[in-house]
Amino acid sequence: MSMITIMIGSNLVLLPQDVTLLGVELIVFNLTCACLLPGPIIVNELRNREGLPIRIPALAASFYLLAAAGGVSLIVHWGGGLYLPLAAYSAYLLLAVTNAYALLMPHRKSSKK
Repeated sequence: MSMITIMIGSNLVLLPQDVTLLGVELIVFNLTCACLLPGPIIVNELRNREGLPIRIPALAASFYLLAAAGGVSLIVHWGGGLYLPLAAYSAYLLLAVTNAYALLMPHRKSSKK
């Protein structure tokens, strides 16, 4: 899902449009993705306390907030501007490659006790 987010966010940036409109689009898109993708996982884990780590979904949500902050920066013409979504999307790309590598590595078989 993060790769799809990167593609859509990059397409928004590449469209020729007003900077303020781009800022609004980045805010809406990234906050929506934060609520739809990692948000339910975090809420479910905090509600049920199943012992699953929430650091990866929380990290993903913070990247969405960072990209949305880039949209705010574009609107107010102060701050990091497009460097903030760049940092968030680059971190997503690194996280996706890291997760793919972790899935390819051999794992110990769990024993049923």
